[in-house]
Amino acid sequence: MKKLLIPVLLILAIIAAYWVAFGNPFKKIFGQTPVDVPNVDTITTDTSTSPGGNFKPVAAPAKDANGFPLSIGSTGLYVKNIQLSLNSRFGSELVVDGIFGTKTAKALSAHGYNPDAIYWKHYYDIIGVKI
Repeated sequence: MKKLLIPVLLILAIIAAYWVAFGNPFKKIFGQTPVDVPNVDTITTDTSTSPGGNFKPVAAPAKDANGFPLSIGSTGLYVKNIQLSLNSRFGSELVVDGIFGTKTAKALSAHGYNPDAIYWKHYYDIIGVKI
């Protein structure tokens, strides 16, 4: 037991030294975590109505380091996962290319999701992961 304690403490000391010198090593290894993503519920909107009666957002939400919120024009692994899930869970017949186009947007809106802004919590819901 004592022989195992020294290497474990040494590894923890190396991680702590790296953390102090360069920042969170786990964030650099695994990417940005959902904790760092802005809360969807805190985005403010202008409640005054236009002549057509539609609400207008004050400003478009800023993209985080992982590209959330996803919308038309987004690309990458998250979009591929959404396309795969739409195909397997909902029977959509999308080409899984990792490009968020109009067909992906139509499939999302057909299943009750807003294709204009897919945030982390929507992403996990689409791919079937409970958070």
